[in-house]
Amino acid sequence: MPIISPALRSQAKEVRLYLWAIPWRWVIAMSAVALLTIYVAATFVPSLIAALQQLLLASSVKFWDVGTPALLVISVLGASVYVTLPDATAKKTKISANVATLAGLTFTWGAAGAFALWRYGIYRTSAVDNAGGQAIDHFLLVVGFTGGLLAVQRSNRTNAATVAGLHELSSLREERHVSRELLSLGALSLQTDDRGVLIVLLERMLEHALPLSMQDEGRGLTVWEKAGEEWRILVGRGVNASTIDHFRQPVLSEVKPGAGVVSNMAAARSMFFTSSDAPHHEWYAHNEYGSDWPALAAVMIPDSSTGEAIGAICYTTKTPSLVPVEGSAEYDKVRNMLNVWLAAFSLPVQRLKALEEP
Repeated sequence: MPIISPALRSQAKEVRLYLWAIPWRWVIAMSAVALLTIYVAATFVPSLIAALQQLLLASSVKFWDVGTPALLVISVLGASVYVTLPDATAKKTKISANVATLAGLTFTWGAAGAFALWRYGIYRTSAVDNAGGQAIDHFLLVVGFTGGLLAVQRSNRTNAATVAGLHELSSLREERHVSRELLSLGALSLQTDDRGVLIVLLERMLEHALPLSMQDEGRGLTVWEKAGEEWRILVGRGVNASTIDHFRQPVLSEVKPGAGVVSNMAAARSMFFTSSDAPHHEWYAHNEYGSDWPALAAVMIPDSSTGEAIGAICYTTKTPSLVPVEGSAEYDKVRNMLNVWLAAFSLPVQRLKALEEP
């Protein structure tokens, strides 16, 4: 039978991985800055300077002389670790709580102990009666004070995390509702053979995908179709009528710089396109009828039988941060949004193509 159980060994490994995630360089840097700040602040208190000099330069060094600066350093390290702890995850809540508790206790008791020992040294050299009892009183006072500070910080941190979580849940609930509505409207396209009805249906879908509130924030959404030798906008929201009626891009057999993102995506058989600085991309085509908003996210609509590009969905915004680069934490949200639009809008676009075929 092994001396250390597999469960304990696994937990020890998780603790090592969690501690490894702590930015120790920042811990050391913050500790150094904090200690330097304490030293600089102490220079304005002559009595404190005299006491520190007496403790550090005393010929007979005793426990309280060494203990005060040692506990001060330990306290600052504990505070630095506590402040720089990484956010807890669903799988590491217990480890995060234990490490945070240990760091908090190190800061609280270290600071209280350093202050109590410092006061004890002053009382001892001044021959004050009951120096130890008074030092203990100071210890309890500082423990309560620092513990209260950590409690307020934890409360504010918990409140902020709760608000952020509720906001995230609200956003997810709204996204699910919009997705359900879009897919339901998209399915209605299978029940009509009228192009005009399909266009109206697409416009209604755009209203759900991009409400007026988002358009006021500088966002646009357009659905494109391949018509002969050009790509044109079927319907659009958040863009002007001239762009919808006149902005075109050519159908290409190979990639051509400056011909347009939709044209080049189809030529390159690229399914997705995202850029927070689209006007400087080599594929970009200037829109003389509207604003060249910097951020652009697009997805191609392929034919269900041949895989050939028959349409596209383009999302534009004047806020670059709303279209993050691939690999960032927020990129998955944009990608999921494009996938939902693809699943919903591909149905009416496919239906329009079927109606045009002889």
